[in-house]
Amino acid sequence: KKIFCDCTGLGAGPSDILTEKLGGIVEGVTFTRNSKADMFYNLKLLFQQKKLSLPDYTTSTDPNVRKLFFQLMSIQQEFNSNSDIPKISHEARTHDDVCCALCLAALYFRVGKKGKKSYTISGFNQR
Repeated sequence: KKIFCDCTGLGAGPSDILTEKLGGIVEGVTFTRNSKADMFYNLKLLFQQKKLSLPDYTTSTDPNVRKLFFQLMSIQQEFNSNSDIPKISHEARTHDDVCCALCLAALYFRVGKKGKKSYTISGFNQR
């Protein structure tokens, strides 16, 4: 129904191509300090409200589940005295690409929007 695509830097090209081919279902998202904080906060709320759940990484045979788990564990937020908006980053020698992809997908289920079902990585969860 909707594709949220990173249109920051090198993501602008693929975002433009997707928009050209698929039209209005594609929404480009520019990663800024504000947008990234908002996306990660939304993801956190979805987890807290049990509207999003992940498979158990200790029993899953999917290497992507393990990768996502460890990337989520490396996410950091840092506040400075000049801003109320945290800087979202990851630990040195780690990545956040899978986390950011999950944040983009979770925008469809943004907290506060009505009519969205709960979601798991493996599909819709009828609750």
